[in-house]
Amino acid sequence: MKKIISLLICLFIVFNMLTFSVYAYKFPNSFWKINDAYQAALDSGDDWKIVHFGEETTALIRNEPENEQTLNVLASRYEQVAKSYAKLGEFDKSAQAYKNFIPYGEKLGWSDSVKIANASILQYESDVKIYTDNGNEVFYGAKNEHTNGVLFGSCSDANIRQKLSNESMMILYHELNEGITDWQKMIMDKANDSDIAVEFALNCKNEGWDIDNIHQYDANLSNIAAFLNNYPDMKIFLRFAAEFDVWTTIPESQSFVSAYRYVSDFFKSKCKNVAMVWSLNHVSNWDINIDDYYPGDEYVDWVGMSSYYQKYFKGEYGNDDGYTEVVFKTGINSEPYLAVKNIVEKYGNRKPIMISESGFSHYANKIGVDTTAFALERMEDFYTYLPIMYPQIKLIAYFDKSFGHESDDYSIPQVSEIEKNYLKYTKSPRFIQDSENNISPVYYSEINESVTLSNIVNLFTYSHIYGEKVVSAEYYIGSTLVATSNKKPFIATIDLSQFENGHHLLCVKTYTESGKVWGKEMGIKIENNLQSEISVVVNGQKLSFDAPAFIYNNRTFVPLRAIFEALGASVEWNGAAKTVTATKGETQVMATINDYVMTKNNETKILDAFPMIVSSRTFVPVRAIAQSFDCNVNWNSNTKTVEITG
Repeated sequence: MKKIISLLICLFIVFNMLTFSVYAYKFPNSFWKINDAYQAALDSGDDWKIVHFGEETTALIRNEPENEQTLNVLASRYEQVAKSYAKLGEFDKSAQAYKNFIPYGEKLGWSDSVKIANASILQYESDVKIYTDNGNEVFYGAKNEHTNGVLFGSCSDANIRQKLSNESMMILYHELNEGITDWQKMIMDKANDSDIAVEFALNCKNEGWDIDNIHQYDANLSNIAAFLNNYPDMKIFLRFAAEFDVWTTIPESQSFVSAYRYVSDFFKSKCKNVAMVWSLNHVSNWDINIDDYYPGDEYVDWVGMSSYYQKYFKGEYGNDDGYTEVVFKTGINSEPYLAVKNIVEKYGNRKPIMISESGFSHYANKIGVDTTAFALERMEDFYTYLPIMYPQIKLIAYFDKSFGHESDDYSIPQVSEIEKNYLKYTKSPRFIQDSENNISPVYYSEINESVTLSNIVNLFTYSHIYGEKVVSAEYYIGSTLVATSNKKPFIATIDLSQFENGHHLLCVKTYTESGKVWGKEMGIKIENNLQSEISVVVNGQKLSFDAPAFIYNNRTFVPLRAIFEALGASVEWNGAAKTVTATKGETQVMATINDYVMTKNNETKILDAFPMIVSSRTFVPVRAIAQSFDCNVNWNSNTKTVEITG
C-alpha cells in the first residue's frame, strides 16, 4: 500500500527542482513552515495538530497547479487527516477527509488506499433515513420472483426447522459430480408437499478446477436437471458456485463467467421452474473486482449473497490494523444495512436479491469467547431493517449449522434468546408465511424531500452513527413534537390533520446511549383529505365512537375499547407494555401497539396492520379483532360500513 510521508515528498521535490531546472514546480514559500509543523505533529503523534496543519496545507496547495508534487501532497495530507480524525472519534469529519482524498488517490493510482477510503466513508458517515408503510411494489418479473415480501427459512437439516412451522423456503446442498441421494429426494418431497421453495445450492468442492472443467460434468448436470424436473410446481433457485469470491483457489474471471453461462444455459433449456442465482460473499477477497465475474443479466435471474456477522475478524483478537475490520465489515463495522448496501444497490435496480446464507456469530471458536450480545444486536438490525429498506430483498436464508473447525459458530442454539428472537422476527408480515405462493401485504418506501403526506401516516426511522447504539427517535412537524419512540425501527404514527395543508418541515432526531444526536430534516407537503364517515355495525347495532374510525392502507381502524366491549369482551390495558388483553368466555386475545403479532389463546396470528395510537387514542384493525372472536366481517363499500355478526 502506497504511503508517502512528508520528508520523502520534500526530497522528491528538491531532486526534481535540481534536475529539471526552469520547468520544475516551486511550492509557495509559506508551504515550508506549515510542512515543518505538520512533520513535527506526525513525529509526536499529535492528531489534533496533524489535522490542523494538514488542513492548512491542503487549503494552500489545492489552488496550486496540478502536478505530481501537488497531487502527492494533497493525497497524503487528506489521507492522514482522515486517519487522525478517526483516532479522535470525529468520524463524520474523517469521512469528509477521505472523500477529499479519493480524487487525488485515484489520479496517483493508490488503489489500495482508495479502497480503504471508500470502505471508511461507508462506515464513518452518519445517516438517517425515513420510511413509510404506504409504499410501492418493487417487482422485476424475474423467474420465480414474487411481487412482494421475503421468503425465509434455513438449511434442510437445521434444528430450527423443528420450530419453524411458518417457513416458506429451505436450502438443500449438493456437491457437483455427486449423485442424488434418497435423503435429498425425501427432503424435496416434503418441501413439495409443504408448498415451500427450495434454494438448491450446487457447490463446487474443487473450486477453480471445477470451473475450468465444467464441460466434464454434463452427465451429472443432466441427472440434477432430471431430479429437479420431478417438482415442476416448486419454485427452485439454483445457486451455482456460491461464494466464488472468497474461495481458496479463485478462478479467472473469464473462466468463471464462461462456466456460469454454460450452467445457466444448461438448466434454462431443461428446467422450466429453475431460477439461476449468481451468489457471492458480501465482502470479497481484497483483489477481486466482482463486476469482472458477473455473467450478465441474460444468464442471472437473481443475485444472491452470503452475509455473516462476526465480532472479531477471522474469529481472533488483534486482527484489526486500522483498516481490516472496516474493509471486511466485522465488529462495529458489521451493521447489516451497510454490509449488504454495495451489492444491493449495484444489482438491485434490476434483479431481485436473496440473502443466500446468513448467520450471526454467538461464539468465537478460536479464542473461546461468547459473543451472544453481539449476535442479538446484529440479528435485530438485520431482521428489522433489511425488509424495510430494501424491498428488492425477497429471500433470506439462515445457515443454522455449527462446525467446530470454523472460526465462528453461527448456529441457532436451542432454547436461547437467539432462537426466541429469530422466531419472533420472522413472524412479521414482511416475511412470507407458510407457502412460497403467498405474498406480503406490507409495502415500504423511503420518503424524501417534497413528499406529499396526508391524514394519518406511519413513519419508520433508520439511524447510523458510527460506533454508537441508537436508542430513541423524536419526530417533529415544524417545532411541534408529534411522536417519540425508543424501539427499533422507531415507529411513529402521526395525525397530520392537526396541521394546515401546505408545506411544512419534518424533522427526525435520533439519540444514542452516550447522548450523541443525529437528525434529518426535509420539506414535506401536507394534503389532508376529508374522509367519509366510517360506520361499524355489530349484530345490527350501530356503534358510537368518541373518536372517528378511519381507513389506513385499506384497513379500517376503530377505537380499541369500544370495539372489544361491543363484542362482549372485558378489556385490560397495560400502559407500560402498551398491550391490550381482551377476554370473552374461553377466548383471550392480546395485541400490542406497533406490533404485527397478536395472540389468541397463546396461538400467534400475524396481522397485516398493527394497532396504533393516534392523537392519544388507541385504534385497532377491526377485521382482525372481530375475526379473532370468530365473528363474520363484511365491508359495505356503498355505505362505508363494517358489518359484524356473530
